[in-house]
Amino acid sequence: MNLFRALFLIIILLTSDILVSAQEVYVFSGTTDVALFAGAAVTGGISQRLRKKHKPMQEFDVLNLSKSDINRFDRSAVSHFSVMADLRSDIGFLSTIALAGVNAFFLPIESANENNPYLKQASLLGTMWLQTNLLNAFGTEIIKNLIKRPRPYTYNPNVDLELKLKGDARKSFLSGHTSITAANSFFVAHTFAAYYPESKYKPLVWTAAALMPAWVGMERFLAGKHFPSDIAAGYVLGASTAFLVHYLHFSAKKESPVLQKSNEQIIWIRYRHSI
Repeated sequence: MNLFRALFLIIILLTSDILVSAQEVYVFSGTTDVALFAGAAVTGGISQRLRKKHKPMQEFDVLNLSKSDINRFDRSAVSHFSVMADLRSDIGFLSTIALAGVNAFFLPIESANENNPYLKQASLLGTMWLQTNLLNAFGTEIIKNLIKRPRPYTYNPNVDLELKLKGDARKSFLSGHTSITAANSFFVAHTFAAYYPESKYKPLVWTAAALMPAWVGMERFLAGKHFPSDIAAGYVLGASTAFLVHYLHFSAKKESPVLQKSNEQIIWIRYRHSI
């Protein structure tokens, strides 16, 4: 009888291991994914409508800008203007987008198995990456077109008037480069931590995720494109978008009923066997 119990226990344990290995890190949800893409569609439509209505400043508006109207926290930004810093910020945010996209397809390679195939995992991560970028980009564009804040260089007397009269000159708040970089860098950090929760590289990944948008934001500041408050707001928006998409798909926030039942059976059998 004891031999039978031992064999039965081994079978249950092996079954449990299979269930654990097959457990998905992220899961598709019809309701969640439809809602996220619907949200992206709505915000995209709104941003496009606002963009069409956006008008550049007139020369009179530019000449009436005064540095004294800017709060002290942001005022130092008006003295900066650098084409090279602008270029570096472009390289930084485009590289982060590319890294996050590649990460979505390389991350599931090691964990792929028959019950949770690579294609399924990669397509879900790719979908999450797309949702993160669409929601963040459209949200950023809506805010920019609603606030219509003049960029720091519009206050700088050393910058050509022609540049100040372009439509983009009134899109300072919030920093799109920073928000997009933060969304993608934190997307990488969240997904890496989800797939490798015990990895010794987690602190390094999280540190890099936090520093990358901060560096891009600094370059935008030096380029004369954004005030510090623009950068801070963009950072928060991007990081929040990445967390939202990660959390809504993360399977660990609710344990599988099948796995939970299996675990309960193992505990019960161990208890009975110890009597």
